[in-house]
Amino acid sequence: MGQPRLNSAFTTSYIEGGPAAILGAQQSSARYLQRPDATHLGVDSTATGMGGFYAMADINKQRGSLGGRVSVAYLSPGYEVNDLGFQSESDRFIFDTSLTWRHPQPGGYFRDWSFSVGGPDIKWNTAGERIFGNFSSMFRWRWLNYWGGIVRVD
Repeated sequence: MGQPRLNSAFTTSYIEGGPAAILGAQQSSARYLQRPDATHLGVDSTATGMGGFYAMADINKQRGSLGGRVSVAYLSPGYEVNDLGFQSESDRFIFDTSLTWRHPQPGGYFRDWSFSVGGPDIKWNTAGERIFGNFSSMFRWRWLNYWGGIVRVD
């Protein structure tokens, strides 16, 4: 039985610019701080800077037939890293879980296969409103000839 792996990360961001540039960042599709339903957020049209952070931690067991993961992450409303890559959301607290059974030895039909269940996978905004929830299951296989497939149900 393998040892669990603990992983964590923490990053910050800070951008500066004229009020029009920062207003554009506040209203971008990654944040939408101007949304009328986001009473916990607000837009500052005079701001010349915006900062935020991202933090995550997970514990993961990968070795052996039975594996699993529990992870949490937090993206603050002002987190902005689109100059470094691609960011599609902020203002999120995320809880994610999965459990996987793997069968890596070849058998009569399959070279290997695995079955996973995920969930609950939940996202909240920083006001505590749930904005996403999901349970899923997935069967992945590889035939003896190395062809394979995946069936996923959410």
